[in-house]
Amino acid sequence: MRHSLLTKALHALLALAIVLQLLGSLVMEEPHPPRRGIETPFLLHEWIGVVSLGIVVAFWLWTLLRRGEAGFGAFFPWFSAARRRAIVVDLRAYGESLRRLELPDGAVHSAFANAVHGLGLLLATYLAATGFVVFLQIDAAGRMTDLGHLAAEMHGALANVMWAYLIGHAAMALLHQLLGEGLLRKMWTLKG
Repeated sequence: MRHSLLTKALHALLALAIVLQLLGSLVMEEPHPPRRGIETPFLLHEWIGVVSLGIVVAFWLWTLLRRGEAGFGAFFPWFSAARRRAIVVDLRAYGESLRRLELPDGAVHSAFANAVHGLGLLLATYLAATGFVVFLQIDAAGRMTDLGHLAAEMHGALANVMWAYLIGHAAMALLHQLLGEGLLRKMWTLKG
């Protein structure tokens, strides 16, 4: 399946934003006592998060509008019996490939891969949205409301899941690339 330039650009921007946010979270601490403007990594995390929310919203809109590429239904197959069956068929094919010590063909339209991408988009949306609530619930002095504290706890609760998703997603793409499928070249080339 070929991806449009807009899909590739949004994927690249979202990947960059997620990597920056995850790496920044390793050195970031919420300012104690809370003093807005003092902690640069925290401020960067906030503002990259705001931009990330915009990227996620753009990705959602593009997923709803695009044609000839995996759309909303392919990303979220859980409400369609036919799409759930397609995932089961995919998983069986993956099992057969693994039994032969091979990877399934990365170029083939995959219901399972699309569902995994949908879960990643949901996770990115959750993190961007809860982070944005935190951003909105901190005043100029750095004090956070109760809603902000709740959103911060919710945000932190799934941050490690994003680490796992990112590592797994990148590892699978790299493995397909190393096995000669050229998946990374296809995804990151400027050709549509």
